[in-house]
Amino acid sequence: EEEHDRSYFALLKKISQLEADNLRLENQVAMIKEDTMAYEEVARELEDDLNVVTAENSQNIATIAELKTTQGKSNDIAKRLVSAERTIVQLRAQLQTDDCEQDMIGLN
Repeated sequence: EEEHDRSYFALLKKISQLEADNLRLENQVAMIKEDTMAYEEVARELEDDLNVVTAENSQNIATIAELKTTQGKSNDIAKRLVSAERTIVQLRAQLQTDDCEQDMIGLN
C-alpha cells in the first residue's frame, strides 16, 4: 500500500508538472499570437507606405518625362532664337551696306 501511495503521489507530481508546462506553453502561444498580430500590423503599415512611395515614384517619373519633353522643346526654341538672331545680324549688316551704297550713290 505504501508503494501504491508513492506511485499515486508521483503521478500527482507528474500531473502538476505537466499542467505547469501546459500553462507555460499556453502563455507562450498567447505571446506568439500577440507578436504575430503586431508584426502583421507593421507589415500592413509598411505595405501602405510602400504603396504611397510607389505612387510618388510613378508621379516623379511622369514629371521627369514631362520636364524632358519641355527641355527638348526649350532647346528647339533656343536654337530657333539663335538662328533668328543671326538672321537679324545679317539683315542689319546688309541694311547698313545698302545704306552705305545709297549714300555713296547719292554722293556721286
